[in-house]
Amino acid sequence: MINNTWWPTAGDGYLLRTLAAVFIGGTPTWGGVGTVIGAVFGAMSVGFIETGLIGAGLTAFWTQFAYGLVIILALIGHRFNRGRYR
Repeated sequence: MINNTWWPTAGDGYLLRTLAAVFIGGTPTWGGVGTVIGAVFGAMSVGFIETGLIGAGLTAFWTQFAYGLVIILALIGHRFNRGRYR
């Protein structure tokens, strides 16, 4: 075995980008139904954002900032489209 240790914080770096992908994909924050197509779209969007920021030469701070900004904008968008999800 190459790695015999496990750390409980091993996946913490993926939490923000996962939440960003879920919210971009259209899953409401307050619960509800998301679609597979929406999840794929959200994951691809987050991947494109990360690739673009790294390709532009920005550091990891700016990618985390972009994920937070995307989450905030998605939540605002969900707030104004609340009637559509019910």
